[in-house]
Amino acid sequence: MNSSRKMHTIGMAACLALLMQASLVFGQAPAADSTKDKPQPPWIAPTPERAQWKVIYTERTGDKPKSDVLRRVIKEMNYTKTSPVACLEILWSDGSRVECWLVDGYAIIQPTGNRNIRVISSAEMKNGYDDGYLDFFNQFPRFDWLSLECYDRVQTMDGKRCFHYIDTKLNSEAWIEIQSNLPVARRVGDIFYKYVFLPLPDKQLEVPEKFRTFLFNYKKAGL
Repeated sequence: MNSSRKMHTIGMAACLALLMQASLVFGQAPAADSTKDKPQPPWIAPTPERAQWKVIYTERTGDKPKSDVLRRVIKEMNYTKTSPVACLEILWSDGSRVECWLVDGYAIIQPTGNRNIRVISSAEMKNGYDDGYLDFFNQFPRFDWLSLECYDRVQTMDGKRCFHYIDTKLNSEAWIEIQSNLPVARRVGDIFYKYVFLPLPDKQLEVPEKFRTFLFNYKKAGL
């Protein structure tokens, strides 16, 4: 009887060991195990001089009221940059679109179906206009909280080895690819942002005529 109980205990221990190994294989990323896996500043690379990327928004709805789930939200942001010009296209959940051009330190903005064009200065962008999303010419917006104090460990996200950062006060996470130092994903509250880098632009961006004319008149008026 004692021998039978002993064999049963050994069998249970072996099963638990196999389950623990399986949990490591199927999703739990290992912690950094050497100093070379510790991040160093800059915590994230600047936006490349020539690049094209998009940010896909996914919101965890959970048990939210239907009216809240169906509200108008951003679904995707498409960025193209060929210095000294950059373009941002914002796609909303209701199908509407906002076009934004960055040139000479200004953002020129127009929603689709709207004749009104608005100009935002670099000072307004740096002061957090539109939650800071327009200030992308030199940096990826909303990563200014990254620091060694917020560093968690190395994790794999979308097949890339990343430095994982957490800020509990901001309820935020970020995944920065170790090899390129570019963003892979971030989370703020219930919203998850996935960064997808596309092939390099094949030609230099040119600001459309109506935006160039509007900016020229804006500067001329001294607004």
